[in-house]
Amino acid sequence: MMLINARSIANKSHILNDLFRTKKLNFLWISESWQRENDVTHLRELCPQDCSFFSAPRTTGRGGGTAVIFKKHFSCQIISSNSYSSFEMIMIKIGRVQPVYGILVYRPPGSTSSFLSDFQDLLSSTIKLDRIIIVGDFNIHAEDLSNSSTREFLNMMNSFNFSQHVSGPTHRAGHTLDLVFSYGLLVDKLQINDVVFSDHKSVSFHINLNSESLLPDSAKQRRIINSSTILNFSSLFDFVPPSSDDVELLTNSFNDHCLKILDQVAPYKTSRSSSASSSPWLNNQILELRRSYRKAERRWKRTGLVVHREYFKELLESYNEAVENARSSFFSNLICQNKNNPKVLFDTISSIVSSPPQQAQLSSADDCNTFLHFFANK
Repeated sequence: MMLINARSIANKSHILNDLFRTKKLNFLWISESWQRENDVTHLRELCPQDCSFFSAPRTTGRGGGTAVIFKKHFSCQIISSNSYSSFEMIMIKIGRVQPVYGILVYRPPGSTSSFLSDFQDLLSSTIKLDRIIIVGDFNIHAEDLSNSSTREFLNMMNSFNFSQHVSGPTHRAGHTLDLVFSYGLLVDKLQINDVVFSDHKSVSFHINLNSESLLPDSAKQRRIINSSTILNFSSLFDFVPPSSDDVELLTNSFNDHCLKILDQVAPYKTSRSSSASSSPWLNNQILELRRSYRKAERRWKRTGLVVHREYFKELLESYNEAVENARSSFFSNLICQNKNNPKVLFDTISSIVSSPPQQAQLSSADDCNTFLHFFANK
């Protein structure tokens, strides 16, 4: 998992897309998405093909906003919650039987008095939950324990038995603003890394998600039938009907014999849907530019020199612009080529501007038992 204050995804959606894939993330928690209400265009650009997202844009004014990008094979649903004037948030549920509840927070700078009261109300609403992770940009100097607001906030989190895991500056001004809290979960492998596209650093960490958090495998079985299948089937067909006047018996015998031969000449093959990212607009020039900026990043991380940092930032911005232009050109051509094909046009435009479909909520043994007991106890 990774937490990042993006300071607008609009001009860095392709950078974040590459970051998600390069770091092999399962979840990316984004504060300050600066996403406009009912506009998911940049989230679509950011989201790899095998991923989906939930978002909560700020409804009034500019800035703010939260979003969660996650791999599609995780069972995730958004949870409705109270809204608060002092901070923005989005809450999701991962898994079904022993779920993990994730809360992403962005608190704008300002007075902490109303925030502390509002956040205590949020924490009180979670006391019946067993496993919780709370992440986000709290705009509280967590490193400054001489600050009364910091002490009050951390003491409140401690009173609800939450552990805070981030130690070290997460902002270029040297403050610890981006925090990771957990309850009932082990958080490990936490790292704070500098990024050039934001004034905040990224915070990556690991939590253990059990196998029931994953959706059932979308494996499919099918027979491969080609021109030779008919010839092979005919050569093996030697059906001798039983001596009987029972039509059902004769039919079942015929069907069983046909299936037995079919299993020999065209057995079922198991196939799984590919999760590979398909980006046909990534041409050789863009791939070369990506190799160049990754090489520049490694050099900057090795030397730590400002000049190397600026060169890496310049290449990164060039890469984002090149992908944006290539993607726009690809879809423009696709629309022009299919101007007389309404279905292709609808599917294409929907893939650019529409939110992804919500996952179907699968039933579990606990859900079924709860349903049964509800009616049994009436």
